[in-house]
Amino acid sequence: MGKRVNNCRNKGITVKYLKHGLHGLKETFENHFETSLPLEINNQHSIVIVASELDPSSERIVQYLADEYNVNINCLFFDFFNDNSQEMLGRSWLMDPEAVEDKVSAKKKAPWSGIYYVNVGDGIHRRWEDCNTYGFISAGNILVIAVI
Repeated sequence: MGKRVNNCRNKGITVKYLKHGLHGLKETFENHFETSLPLEINNQHSIVIVASELDPSSERIVQYLADEYNVNINCLFFDFFNDNSQEMLGRSWLMDPEAVEDKVSAKKKAPWSGIYYVNVGDGIHRRWEDCNTYGFISAGNILVIAVI
């Protein structure tokens, strides 16, 4: 199912889920993963290569993908250590995982332009001139009728 849902959003995946005779995607997801179903699906993929070592060519490829194309990719290395009677397993990353994630997520977001957009309905209760003159923006304008 992986390849067939890679471009789907929540609604598309729910439709495919129901098509296979399964019920309650949200509930099934929450029961299995013990967390709520994300609002967006297929937007945060990552690749972790686990190895005891990596040849220089493969290391350059991983670095290139991360640096030039902002691919969330990294390598995790495991080393076995023996110190007298103690056996230890150590791990190390090719690149700092938080730095890779920060770089990838920073490139996905457009920088803020610094411009606010405000839609002020021009009428008897709200006028742009008043907002500009008095330095505030207000919203609403519901007629409330109290019945006593």
